[in-house]
Amino acid sequence: MIARQMSNQILEAATQYPAVAVTGPRQSGKTTLCRDLFPDYAYANLENPETRQFAIEDPNGFLAQFDKPVILDEVQRVPDLFSYIMTLVDEHKRMGEFILSGSQNFHLQQAISQSLAGRCSTLKLLPMSFRELNRKPNHDIFGIGNETPDIPDAPGRPLRPAVRRRNRSKVPPLYYWRDSQGHEVDLLIEDGESLYPVEIKSGQTVSGNMMSGLDYWCKLDGTDSGMLIYGGTESPMNSGGLV
Repeated sequence: MIARQMSNQILEAATQYPAVAVTGPRQSGKTTLCRDLFPDYAYANLENPETRQFAIEDPNGFLAQFDKPVILDEVQRVPDLFSYIMTLVDEHKRMGEFILSGSQNFHLQQAISQSLAGRCSTLKLLPMSFRELNRKPNHDIFGIGNETPDIPDAPGRPLRPAVRRRNRSKVPPLYYWRDSQGHEVDLLIEDGESLYPVEIKSGQTVSGNMMSGLDYWCKLDGTDSGMLIYGGTESPMNSGGLV
């Protein structure tokens, strides 16, 4: 199990609130993380049609089957269940009794705010950041040596320290990144504890798909800057990045 940066926040929230909701996009690792952090909890996946039907038709009976704290996965599939969970947390007053996992959407947020206000801590889990991925064996992050083009200076636009080191022939660690969904960044330049993403394209016209890898990486890693090196002569700004 890869250590996730949010683990301590989730564990702490479970000592302070009767319910903890871990939201986020699909494939961000919500289920794996919750089950790893709370291995002694019961578990029910409301994506399962039979489990979901039981919760819809007999919510009291569904919740009564658990004789210990429980992880309810994809809980947004049964929004009426939140009112019954509220009744139980008010009766039991036990911290961390319910761990709720679900894909973030309007209905989930609405259900939490209406039924579990003040009773539930909501935390958003994003796909793994680079720091987390870098601790994962066999992940598709590759060192690429020194065979990379010089990165030009841009008048009036200061480059990141690692980029300046590269131009002074002091080469920082460099990586190529690609995930299982096909998203990729041509070059990641290590800059202390962060990474600076660079896309390198031969085309002479800047187009939206040239920036797709940068845009995806910036959302994934929580950064707001990157660089596109391309075959043209113009230097337009795009999405806060340098071209």
